[in-house]
Amino acid sequence: MSGSQYDWAKNIPCRNIQIHGFCKFEHKGCSYNHDPALQKSSAVAPVGATANTVSAGESTITSAGTNSTPSILSQKAGYPLPTNDDNDSANNSTTSVVNGTNSPVLNKKFNLDSPAFRPTPLSTKFATLSPSLDHIPTFVPSTSNDTITSMNTNFSPHPQPPTGEDLFYQNTNLYPVNFLLYAPPPPPHVELNKKPNERTVDDLFINNKLREYLQLKNEESLKSISSNELDLPSHVGQYHSLYPIDHNFDYSTKSFGYVSIVYKCMSNENGKLYTMRRLQNVPITSPSVLKSIKKWKKVDCSNCVKVYDVFTTRAFNDNSLILIYDYYPMSLTLLENHFMSFPGKNPDLITEDSLWNYTIQLLNAITEVNRLGLSLGSLDSSKIIITNKGRIRLSAVGVNSILEDVNKTLPKDAKEIEEPEKDSDLLNLGKLILFLAKSTTYLKAPTEDPMEIIMQLKFTNVFKKMLSYLFREDATIEKFQELVAPMILKLANGLQNSCDYMESNLMGELENARLVRLFAKLDFISERPEVVKDGLWSETGERYPIKLFKDYVFHQIDDNGKPVVDLTHVINCLNKLDAGVDENILLVSSDEMTCLIMSYKELKELVNKSFLKLLGKE
Repeated sequence: MSGSQYDWAKNIPCRNIQIHGFCKFEHKGCSYNHDPALQKSSAVAPVGATANTVSAGESTITSAGTNSTPSILSQKAGYPLPTNDDNDSANNSTTSVVNGTNSPVLNKKFNLDSPAFRPTPLSTKFATLSPSLDHIPTFVPSTSNDTITSMNTNFSPHPQPPTGEDLFYQNTNLYPVNFLLYAPPPPPHVELNKKPNERTVDDLFINNKLREYLQLKNEESLKSISSNELDLPSHVGQYHSLYPIDHNFDYSTKSFGYVSIVYKCMSNENGKLYTMRRLQNVPITSPSVLKSIKKWKKVDCSNCVKVYDVFTTRAFNDNSLILIYDYYPMSLTLLENHFMSFPGKNPDLITEDSLWNYTIQLLNAITEVNRLGLSLGSLDSSKIIITNKGRIRLSAVGVNSILEDVNKTLPKDAKEIEEPEKDSDLLNLGKLILFLAKSTTYLKAPTEDPMEIIMQLKFTNVFKKMLSYLFREDATIEKFQELVAPMILKLANGLQNSCDYMESNLMGELENARLVRLFAKLDFISERPEVVKDGLWSETGERYPIKLFKDYVFHQIDDNGKPVVDLTHVINCLNKLDAGVDENILLVSSDEMTCLIMSYKELKELVNKSFLKLLGKE
């Protein structure tokens, strides 16, 4: 085949050099160009390329009205740049008119009059690139539900050119995926064939699913955002570090008649996290309307979120009513859990067991609240949160009482809506459970009569009887408790089993700091600079076995000379040392010239003696 057929390739850089740095066929028939000088200039756009084509070598960013002083930024990664649609016809031209003539002159590849390229410093990462980047949303690492974005940020339709930091860290994960710093579960065939006396590394730690669940909660607690992003105050009273935890910013006034927003915050007094519920523009004219919260502070129920404080503030540039509650990370409302989808989570099914569970827990809350002479008022599915699997709590206790007192202080003409007649707490409970139950059944004959809806439900007769009782006018808490007593025992049994499971995991982690203390003690006493010439640490010294023991635990090698990384071996050895087991081990030096036989009991006494000597107590 004639060599002229490959003339078209002689000016094309060889991809082998660009990828591997060399071409092994350079002198064996490769027709592409291997000139290093051409390799460096290959990224420059060809003369005939249009301005709308993204070049790999140079690109020019110009302001909307100024084309005389372009600034050059490196675009090796090939990021598209914003273009001005109004000037497309001018930019697409590859020729220019000189001195009023029509003689075409090719554009220069390099403009010597243009300013020199200077890499963007890290401290000005987002400075002067684009007016659309005045507010950069803070990155919040998360694996789950929501992403908080700025409500005041105008995003450009064109991607912005990257800085040197972006190009360098573009493939870096800031957090380990799925928390893989821990021992992964063993393969199924290992778990199935494991003998009763055998354990894997996974058995030495807390259950993986429970650990990941708790770590996700911890990560949720640590989320933060700049106060400038959402135009939030830096502090509200003694609380700071506000972070919105509502999953939808709809500013609804459906629940209380006022716009209600929920934040996570931290207290200056004790450093603990709390939930801050803010109601906008509540017309409070007297501090006496806040006195009702004193009774709600006495409510100590496992199914009510405890309220700690209530006050008014103008930190949000309005008359806001603030209530402070306990904070439960990763909590979802009943409405969100059963009727909304989130990334990585589909709505949970509503079953009869879950409805029994909700009924009994809400009955517990109603009983405790009524015992103090208070009333819950309406039970809204958006104000009942699920804090753990199957654990629900009323999240907005005390709000209705304060708003009722506020409405009493308003003149009649200022009241937009007349207060409806109050329903009993049991009736409100029935309405909530019926709302959840009827969503699981297709009603053949749509009706508003609760009794007719209950008859069409696909649940057991016991459940229907319980739900029907809540809509009776003569319903009382005592009789309803007798009606659901068998299910209360079933729920109590499940809760006790859950407590036993948590306690067993806690017992396994109770003294996990022992090994850390032992690590620290061994490092304190060994390899100290001042004892290098001490005869006690020499090969014939009293404390030389400590050196050999550290090598035995951490510096073992296999038959092929490769390091042995066996966490089980390390934990077993340190546990035996901490307990002082009367078991002999063979300690060998790295040059195999020294061999000692000692027990863990003797090593423990030697370590304690050396540590006391270090503290000057011996």
